[in-house]
Amino acid sequence: MGLTPQVRAAVASLDPDVPIFSVSSMSETVERSVWHVRVFGGLFMVFGVAALLLAAIGLYAVMAFSVSRRVREVGIRIALGARTSDVLRLVFRQGIVQLAIGLTLGLGLGALVSQGIGALLFEVQPRDPVTFAGVVSLLTAAGLLACYIPARRAAKVDPLSAMRTE
Repeated sequence: MGLTPQVRAAVASLDPDVPIFSVSSMSETVERSVWHVRVFGGLFMVFGVAALLLAAIGLYAVMAFSVSRRVREVGIRIALGARTSDVLRLVFRQGIVQLAIGLTLGLGLGALVSQGIGALLFEVQPRDPVTFAGVVSLLTAAGLLACYIPARRAAKVDPLSAMRTE
């Protein structure tokens, strides 16, 4: 940008009728040409984080509902002598199997989709291991929490009241 007056003088010495306007550096020109990519990239990132949080909340809701539907079964197990740790282990085992299947399918599908949209990404790796690890960590934490809280609640249920409810 420091050469602008010298360039203007050189052009004016050759042809004074040629106007020079909209002078900018190459980095400013590139920034202007990719602003929409950055704006939409930011929007997609916000929507992606929102979708991830909704997925975690949905995962928690589905798993908690699944465990709460089994209160009567848990009450019968406790009446037959199951300890709290046995109930927790049972619920966790079944929840972890469901969670592992879902994460495996989701990671596989995510890897396929990310390969397909790799050409649309700008300054981003399609298979970013940090992003995949973050998603897996968040959904695993939500799934484990979704198993633990309802299982603790179900393990504290009075066996008689659990068997009376339908």
